[in-house]
Amino acid sequence: MPEETRSQTDAVVRARLNARFMVHLIRLGDESTGFAEDILRSEGYQVASTAGFQELHQAPAAVIVWVSASQHLEIIKQVKQVYDAAVVFAAVAANNAELAVQTMHRGAQDVFTLPLRVDRLVAGVREISHRNLDLKGYRDGESFIRVQGYFGLTPREKIVLEYLLNGYTNKTCSNALNISPRTVEMHRAQIMKKLGAKNPFDLARILLKSGVDPCSDILST
Repeated sequence: MPEETRSQTDAVVRARLNARFMVHLIRLGDESTGFAEDILRSEGYQVASTAGFQELHQAPAAVIVWVSASQHLEIIKQVKQVYDAAVVFAAVAANNAELAVQTMHRGAQDVFTLPLRVDRLVAGVREISHRNLDLKGYRDGESFIRVQGYFGLTPREKIVLEYLLNGYTNKTCSNALNISPRTVEMHRAQIMKKLGAKNPFDLARILLKSGVDPCSDILST
């Protein structure tokens, strides 16, 4: 495949996979978040930008808070309480190391220094948005793949996906969850639709690549 065509195809795949994820940008002063919005949308993410903290209808996978003063630190704590599953980043001026450290103490997992670097922003958000599977999970003392991402799936769909990933058939999955095999089939169809899989083989390929950059070699098989 020519390099230019491969690059274009990669962009389409990236946008398809990233479209499941919401990134919430919170500005607390007169900062402009337009640059970050444009970059993240170009990667396919859903983006919401608010002045101050406002709870969204859809829980975000990542939250970036622009912090310019110590009085903003409580906002990070509030964000963590409301969006307990989201990864929180703080955007802090490069010359304010003390404030950056304080944001980490309040619950920010990482800090972006201002002015924002495109590669740093994209790499940080991409890393968490595709950290979907825990391949070293356990259940009842035995290895059991856990689904810890895929924010677009319902809780029941995630559970069904976990069982299917661990080798359960529709029948054994239905027995374990006390639901009908038909219900399992319906959940699996919804999972495939939401993850953009055309068939079970395509779904397997997407899942196997979920822990890495989805464009590295998702189309090579």
